[in-house]
Amino acid sequence: SPTRQRQASAFSMWVSANHSRILESVAAQPERRGWFFRAASELWRLTSDEERQPFAEEALRKRAQMRKERRDGVAGSSEDPNTPKMARSGYVLFVSEQREVEANGFGGTVGFAELGRRWRLLGEE
Repeated sequence: SPTRQRQASAFSMWVSANHSRILESVAAQPERRGWFFRAASELWRLTSDEERQPFAEEALRKRAQMRKERRDGVAGSSEDPNTPKMARSGYVLFVSEQREVEANGFGGTVGFAELGRRWRLLGEE
């Protein structure tokens, strides 16, 4: 299945655009290596609203685009339709078979609690 994209935020877009600047600020303080996002959030707090505005606008545009793609069914459409489906587990095959037998043979349906009981009995036999 395709990896679901995270919603864009102004902060995440700013981090992407200022990655090297953030790394430089962390590299200047060797005791703080590995604190990339802490340094990023400190720099973000120091950023003025005017500097943040383009990132906020871009994030809003991307969010709207993602919503539209999800609504139109475009999100994840890059998957190959010929990709084989995942194998079903033994339990899922058993449940499908039992529900078919019950529906066709007796005209009723069996609850999942009953199917679970039958599945456990199979292990004992």
